[in-house]
Amino acid sequence: DRNRYGLSHFHVRIDWPIADAAEDLARHLRYISKDIHERGDKYAEDIQKKFFEYYCLPVMIGGRRTAAIVAAQYLKRLPCISTVYAGSSESRTLIRISERGVSKAVLMRFSEKELEQTGRENGLTLRAVKRNYVVENNGSGKDCLCIFQATYDYTVHSRPPEDGKLREIKPDLSWQSVGGQHILPLPGVYRYPPLPFNVIYS
Repeated sequence: DRNRYGLSHFHVRIDWPIADAAEDLARHLRYISKDIHERGDKYAEDIQKKFFEYYCLPVMIGGRRTAAIVAAQYLKRLPCISTVYAGSSESRTLIRISERGVSKAVLMRFSEKELEQTGRENGLTLRAVKRNYVVENNGSGKDCLCIFQATYDYTVHSRPPEDGKLREIKPDLSWQSVGGQHILPLPGVYRYPPLPFNVIYS
């Protein structure tokens, strides 16, 4: 019996658009004046790594998330407001990239005790929290599935310098920090705000 193979998933990473988008970002942030290779190959590699960090992604991944950040960088060239969404089955997240920055939403389990305490801190009963924030609940006392969102802020190193002068990339300095962490209300619920809930420590 012959072996049979089926191609179900594949990852593609095309280097040229990534380098072009990274070069565009580095010029904007004044880490280069013109060309990504003007300070050598090692510096160009650092720029590309920082490009991924700028959009809160692991270095040099492929697939839809990379396509999304390249698209987001290209859209910055246009005189309009744009938002790019990318879903990832690998990381199980929905990424949103806009002029306000990057956010990631994920389905996360919370205990009833955690939700009750969070609700109390925000003037809500457990019943109101369950009705307006819980995607799935398997019964009283069981964990609840909610939409958790983390938003990220740019640091001084990932913003254009105030004096407009050229500067040098320092790979060890962080370009992102956690700005906000919230449990989101269900889609279609507008009366209730996102609830602060810290699970990421940075």
